[in-house]
Amino acid sequence: MLDHSYSPARSLPWHHPLTLICTWFCSGKMKPAPGTWGSFFTLPIPILLGASFGAVPLTFILLCLITLGLLAIGSIATHYYMKATRTHDASEIVIDEVVGMLAVMIMTFKPLAVCYMESPYYGALMLLAVFAAFRVFDILKPFPIRWCDQRIHGAFGVMFDDIVAAVFASITLHILFIFLAYALIHNHPVTP
Repeated sequence: MLDHSYSPARSLPWHHPLTLICTWFCSGKMKPAPGTWGSFFTLPIPILLGASFGAVPLTFILLCLITLGLLAIGSIATHYYMKATRTHDASEIVIDEVVGMLAVMIMTFKPLAVCYMESPYYGALMLLAVFAAFRVFDILKPFPIRWCDQRIHGAFGVMFDDIVAAVFASITLHILFIFLAYALIHNHPVTP
């Protein structure tokens, strides 16, 4: 008798809307480390927003709206993508990394904006710090990130552990910013 409970994974064409959303325009199909590629290809979003709109409050509001929109659309798309491909949190699904990266950018927006206004070079370094901090927490998954990843299932679970990783990355970056500011003030005291 055949066991019909086993269903091998299927794939959707690269141009299918679910594939484009879940793989962040196929960056999740890149090897090795698809999550790193998906995170990397999130970096142009704040750069384009800042270059297009310039005004800090407007850029922040748009970044928040884009993040919330991608969280909603990404959750729905991930649900249907996993159902269509018969997978759970497949490595090519990187929309969660995109939302996580954007969440870190929102939570560290003020230091990012200050650095970018000081110099685009400093702004770029800050974005790379955001990228590195998020990837470290997303890959290593210290508690409670790993707990969320293992216990919360479905599309929400796929997205949620990356949001928790974003919170940890943001806290780490804020601590780093405080130490850097302290070092700068003590190395270059303001004289009257």
